[in-house]
Amino acid sequence: MNAHDRYDELAVGHALDALEPSDEAEFLAHLPTCAACQTAVSAHRDTLGHFAYAVESVDPPASVLEGIRAGIGASAFPAPVASLADRRSRTVKMRTAMVGVAASVVLVAALAIGLVSATTRNSELKQRDLAFSRAVSSLLTTGAQRVELSPAAGPGKVVAVVHGGQVDLVMSGVPRNANDSTYVLWQQAAGQVSAAGVFDVRSTDLTVVSTGLHVAGADLQQLMITRESGRTAPPSARGAVLYTGTA
Repeated sequence: MNAHDRYDELAVGHALDALEPSDEAEFLAHLPTCAACQTAVSAHRDTLGHFAYAVESVDPPASVLEGIRAGIGASAFPAPVASLADRRSRTVKMRTAMVGVAASVVLVAALAIGLVSATTRNSELKQRDLAFSRAVSSLLTTGAQRVELSPAAGPGKVVAVVHGGQVDLVMSGVPRNANDSTYVLWQQAAGQVSAAGVFDVRSTDLTVVSTGLHVAGADLQQLMITRESGRTAPPSARGAVLYTGTA
């Protein structure tokens, strides 16, 4: 394989929306700089679009439908009988069969609903991951550094993009803060910890903070996030460290 073969393979997965989040992020970082991959993605998507019209709609053979009808008739509806005892027995069997059919229908419907719900949830999660990766990739200009901030005591995920002395935060699933509190981004540089800035989170959806956060640049060692009482950063962190990452 040459150096570009991996991106050729990722281009197919990207067109199918089938890449893992890490592979998707890697490919999205490469895509804006590669005309060959841009052409490949466009071609793959055009091909996939034609597949929807490539197969003609056909009706199933009549024997299939007749076989289903015959099977239902044989199992649920016994042949007519003459005696009263047989008629009563037939009634009981028909009721039992109908209960069984109804239970089967309910079970199939429940399984179908569960499958649709699970598929929908997976699709939504995948779309959120793709949106998150694209937001990060859009900020990764030349010379920028990506810092993963792992959850220490908070839900969701946070990625910091450091370029020079400026920091952009991409967040998803981070809880909103009240009006009497604020989030504080702390930096550790040259062994000293200081506040890099404060910010608010007003939505648990994808959020990007692009102003007011400044760090020491080349001397940066670590980033941390806490939530503090009040609207300004205290001299030192008082709240628990919620997210942390090494630069």
